[in-house]
Amino acid sequence: MKSEWNLNVEGNIYNIAFDKNKVFINGNKVKRLKTVKGSTVIEHGYELALGNQSAVLWVPSFRGENPVLTYNGINVLTGQGHELKKIPGWIYVFAVLYIIDFVVLLGGALGGALNFAMYAFTNKIAVDTKKSPATRVVLCTVFYIVVTVVELIIAMLLGSAIASIR
Repeated sequence: MKSEWNLNVEGNIYNIAFDKNKVFINGNKVKRLKTVKGSTVIEHGYELALGNQSAVLWVPSFRGENPVLTYNGINVLTGQGHELKKIPGWIYVFAVLYIIDFVVLLGGALGGALNFAMYAFTNKIAVDTKKSPATRVVLCTVFYIVVTVVELIIAMLLGSAIASIR
């Protein structure tokens, strides 16, 4: 998904585009991106040199979310300040629960892949600031319960298949 911005910096218009994990300024691909302090696992910030000034392109780790271009800390599209997404502390409880599921219920490559993917999705729910914190906790809890039930079913099916072979 291509994102594009036009930014006026000191009288010069810069066309900045982000497409398929590549950044273009006025049609030229930026070869080296400098990561800015404050980048997180959820959102990576890259400094873009625009003459004597710089802008920051914030690229989300999750698909389906749009990158944000900021200039002097202001979102270029909305004109509002940009706040970094932060992982809430309670999400680590779900990390422990998914690890327990991996060890107790469904280990191996299948269990590891499933639990990692589900934890990443739970993280995506947890940082969605459009929902209230209580709603996010409830959604993550319901999602965890559904995933655990699916893992139990898979574990029982695999167990019965192995038992029938012996």
